[in-house]
Amino acid sequence: MHLLFRVLLLNIVFIYVISDDATKVAETLERRVKLFGDAILGFSDIEQIYSNDTIVSFLNFTAWNHVDEIVQILEERLTKIVDVLKDNREILEKAHSNNEFKVFRDPDLCCNVQTSDLELDLQFNRMVAKSLCFLRSGSVSSTSLDKTYTNVFRDNSEKSMFLLWQYFGDASGNYFQYPAKKSACDGKAWNDPRFQQWFVHTVVPKKKNVVIVLDTSGSMSSSVNGINSTAAAPTRSKVAQEAAMTVLGTLGTTDHVGVVIFNISAVSSKCSPTSDSQGIHMMVPATHDNMGSIEDLVTSSIPAGGTYYGNAFLKAFQLLSRSKQIDPKRFEDSLDMILFLTDGMPEDSTRDILEELAAGQNLMGHSVHVFMYALGNEFEHTNTPRSFLVQLADQNNLVLNNSFVPQWPILSSLQDNNKPVGPVGNVSFIGNVDGQRLSQIMGEYYSHFQVVSGANVTFSVPQREPNMGLKMTLSLPVLDSGGQFLGVTALDVHLELTFYEVAHFHLGKDSYAFLVGDSGVMYLHPELALGDTDLEVYTLDQLEPGLSPDAIYNITNGREGQEVIKKSVDQTLKSAICYYKPLSGFSANFTVVVVIFEDDIKQKRLQSADSNSFPDFLYHRQGFINTSVVGHDGVCYRDQALVIPANATIKFAPGSFWDLEKSLMYEQNKSYSEAHSSFKNTTGFSQHAGVSESVAGDVLLMNKIDEHWKVPTDAIWRYIGTENGVFKVFPGTLVPDILYDPREDRWYTAAVGQSQKYMFITHPNQNTSIVTLARAFHQTSKLVHGVIAADITVQHLMTFLYNTAVRVSHFTDTAWIIIDDKGSLLMKLDHTGPVQISAHLTEILPGVANWLLQKGVLQIDWCTDVLSGHAHLSYSLDTSGSVVDPGSSDPCLSFKLVSVPNSNLYVIIYKPSTTCKSSQTLCSCKEKCSVCDHQKRHTCQCPCKCSSTYMDRCTHQINKTSGYRPCPGPHKHWQMQSSDSTNKSSTVQPCKPVCTAISDSYECQATKGCNWCSGGHYKKLPLCSERCVRDRQEVKYRLACENSTFQLNWTALESKVLQITKKRLKLSSRAVVQLQVSRNGKGGVGVMVGTNDESEVPLSWLTTLSDPIQVTVSAGAGRPTNLSLVTNLTEPSDARIELELRGVNLTRRLETALTLRNYLQKQVHQLVEGVTTTEIARTVSGIWPEEDRIYFWLEKPKDLKRGEFTALLQNLMAHNGSYMDTLGRNETISGVTVSHHYSSLCPTNCSRR
Repeated sequence: MHLLFRVLLLNIVFIYVISDDATKVAETLERRVKLFGDAILGFSDIEQIYSNDTIVSFLNFTAWNHVDEIVQILEERLTKIVDVLKDNREILEKAHSNNEFKVFRDPDLCCNVQTSDLELDLQFNRMVAKSLCFLRSGSVSSTSLDKTYTNVFRDNSEKSMFLLWQYFGDASGNYFQYPAKKSACDGKAWNDPRFQQWFVHTVVPKKKNVVIVLDTSGSMSSSVNGINSTAAAPTRSKVAQEAAMTVLGTLGTTDHVGVVIFNISAVSSKCSPTSDSQGIHMMVPATHDNMGSIEDLVTSSIPAGGTYYGNAFLKAFQLLSRSKQIDPKRFEDSLDMILFLTDGMPEDSTRDILEELAAGQNLMGHSVHVFMYALGNEFEHTNTPRSFLVQLADQNNLVLNNSFVPQWPILSSLQDNNKPVGPVGNVSFIGNVDGQRLSQIMGEYYSHFQVVSGANVTFSVPQREPNMGLKMTLSLPVLDSGGQFLGVTALDVHLELTFYEVAHFHLGKDSYAFLVGDSGVMYLHPELALGDTDLEVYTLDQLEPGLSPDAIYNITNGREGQEVIKKSVDQTLKSAICYYKPLSGFSANFTVVVVIFEDDIKQKRLQSADSNSFPDFLYHRQGFINTSVVGHDGVCYRDQALVIPANATIKFAPGSFWDLEKSLMYEQNKSYSEAHSSFKNTTGFSQHAGVSESVAGDVLLMNKIDEHWKVPTDAIWRYIGTENGVFKVFPGTLVPDILYDPREDRWYTAAVGQSQKYMFITHPNQNTSIVTLARAFHQTSKLVHGVIAADITVQHLMTFLYNTAVRVSHFTDTAWIIIDDKGSLLMKLDHTGPVQISAHLTEILPGVANWLLQKGVLQIDWCTDVLSGHAHLSYSLDTSGSVVDPGSSDPCLSFKLVSVPNSNLYVIIYKPSTTCKSSQTLCSCKEKCSVCDHQKRHTCQCPCKCSSTYMDRCTHQINKTSGYRPCPGPHKHWQMQSSDSTNKSSTVQPCKPVCTAISDSYECQATKGCNWCSGGHYKKLPLCSERCVRDRQEVKYRLACENSTFQLNWTALESKVLQITKKRLKLSSRAVVQLQVSRNGKGGVGVMVGTNDESEVPLSWLTTLSDPIQVTVSAGAGRPTNLSLVTNLTEPSDARIELELRGVNLTRRLETALTLRNYLQKQVHQLVEGVTTTEIARTVSGIWPEEDRIYFWLEKPKDLKRGEFTALLQNLMAHNGSYMDTLGRNETISGVTVSHHYSSLCPTNCSRR
């Protein structure tokens, strides 16, 4: 919100006396919201259909049967995917054995994929080419698989909707993938497949603890010769940094990393448990957030000073040992190593260096591999420095370059020098000419560990795929006929889709499921969002601390079982049973865990009472892909999306099908182009489509609301979702997300959470001009069966609420703020009309928010986002249906808070004032919370975030103690399939705009059936009607004589005028009268008269209000004087007329034509008599011709009826274009101006002329 607007609002929010009747406000809004909701949603119709036309029975439910069924489905699906990977490996090994690898061709490079070859693929939700493409290492003669194998991988992809990318990287750094996509060919080392996580993790599946040690002494500023003969060579420091970045790229989220930079002294990386806490020196998980700070330390070093190894080894082992002490689990069955890069011999004692290394190995249990990297030619001149670096890497194993490696001496930390100090490492000497290979050499550190045999498939931890959500990589080593390592073949699968039955587990309100992999790594869990944000890896004990140690052991070790647990649900501790069963036959030890609450065990079966018939319907993809079903005549564009304006479309959630692959075929429209009316009943359709009979019943029942939906309303979209996963939208459109499930959308969950209320839901992160209205509906069982909803414009909602508000408030001295149950503001209503406000109560009305917070009406809600580690502060509002009134004389606390029954809306009624100066009127409004303490429940802050005290970024632990609550995942409102301008069909036209979505008068005037109303409640808003309803009339009171010398204080007259107007209309119960804004006390008094039911203002009211009124004012020296005030409705007593004649100068003609003046007088009388009446013509006076104008006066005859004089003057104004004889010449009357006057009502000292 703009600062100026915030300041203005802060200055107008406090009152002394609230005149509006809060109880009447609540009752009126409740009644009107129900009528509004029923008109927009058709709620009563849909609930009646589901109550009267359904048969509900309950199924027997056995938890173990349900778990067994899920496990069996997942085992079969995953086995098929693994078989594809093994087949790919067999093809690669066979191709290599038969010498079928071909030389790369530049056109086949991924960076050369032609745009014309790209097509939108729904599996990838992006543009791809159905062919192989390649990336090569620096060698021009690189080889890889021939493109003739494209068909193999295409067949794999078409047979399984779960597959994403299929690819292979060889030991030389070459890479190919299917399908092709545009990729950069920049040749950087960290784009080399050998230095990608999937490749490294396949070769070395164990978790790794890596400390990178970088020399930053002054000599590192010298250039590396031989890198580029035509350009300046980079410095050693630069190539060292690039090599470190390459190593970091090989690490996954189950690995841990630390960095040490050294010269004379050494500095190690730090970790802060929260962003607000002091950093500590320890290793960190290689997560997205942590890698940023590690990379900053790597790239920020500036070469200077000497070279002291001892300090560097000390810091490296401190990182390792402190990390092991804090979290010993990360060092169980792990590979621990130090990668030490230097360009010079140490300046400190070699014995001291060995002492530090031996002491460190003692702390680590002699587990750390040391890899030494010597950069530069300085090590080539003598064997002495080379032998010392070999000695450090050899760790007294005497196996590394044994010809000249010396034995370690006896040290204080090494009493027996016949034993190894630690496991053997490696040493690499990189001369100047090979400096460009430093990244490759350091990046291949993992190759010194034994390559797995290839018997088991490696499963990666969950990762994010752009536009797709979570994915998992399956990989296998590829070996030649002699068992030598050739490379790694891999494929990605859509994790959410592959384990759909777990990711989208639906049973009752609170039950849920999750998936656990190796070492207890959590693959899927409700607390881990399925969106596009970066993912952190958590383990079973972190997300489910309520499980017993035995259960955690059984689950992580692939055992079957169950146990009773306690879970906090909506601040209440409830019992649940945790069932767990592993997937057999996979090396990853996947285990499905289902947590079931007793209240959720009942499962309904829905059957339509009319199940012997079945309607035809359009499946959402069928309507747009199969043009024989819907031609171009029935399709149009709305908001860049194809729409069927005359029909609704239906989509089934994948979980609605018995077989998930069947649902994906349905989404691809491969076998369902026939009319559904060919099925005789719901049973026939359910068997054909592979859905339950309850789903078919939903389709049948939904068909009955089509006629209601086809009646025009102000809704942009209307839609319905059921607990069976059926989604229907009108007008029909295509939903691009094949995994879309209405039960997981925000509009659905919000309505189900408060199933007796109309829910108004805003979309601040997507479309602020739209509000969703939703309501849950029930069956005869009184269980929620679904939600019906509609998208309407904020303009439409503001108009509705304002029309309702003026029934109970004159807004003379008050204003309203409309908020939802989270304290978010929707709009402000006052005498000027409705204004949209997108802010929070704490920001706009901090004094009110503070008081409500102290009284517990407004409550702070903290939640923890496990992905970002942030705590989020939000609010909830609950008045328990009562009117909240502080009843205080303090202007800061003069307000009323009213809940709108049966909705999530609240109204704050206040009076604008600038007198509140209390310190309690401010709330801290920053993106980062000023107070991040979950125990402080009464500190007023705007919604904000900060580092969660429940999260430790260093150990990656979650402390699920009292008060912990996970944040709900990101809820995205359903979206249409948008088409860019290049893909639009030229034969498809834009849809007729929804009237309430029109934003300006020009577009409205060009739209049939839309009127831009200039008055009434609909001022400056579109109205979907052939005419504007005149439900309001502005009445402006002013002096009868404009030339009066009286200087009136109009502000002082406002209350008197308002009183007289109300008295005149007191016999009508429908009349609403309110004072208009005072215009600096000058010019008159404005009153707005309207109806409280939005009907037309009666003509009788206008007649009554047209009569002048008498007021008594002081005329000086205390003498009272009676004055007449007329209105814009008052009929004039006389009128000044001005005729404009085109192209004539009467003043000049009168100088020579002496009889012209008399002639013109006769012509004016004839004109007036011909247009009006003889009686009016007789009143013509003051005729005065001048230049191209003729001026004269008319008076109202006494015998004319009310309104006749005004109507006849209108006739005279319409006489444009006629002619007047000006003594021999016919001149065109190009304009007639009529000015109303009230001379008969003027004081005697006021002349009309």
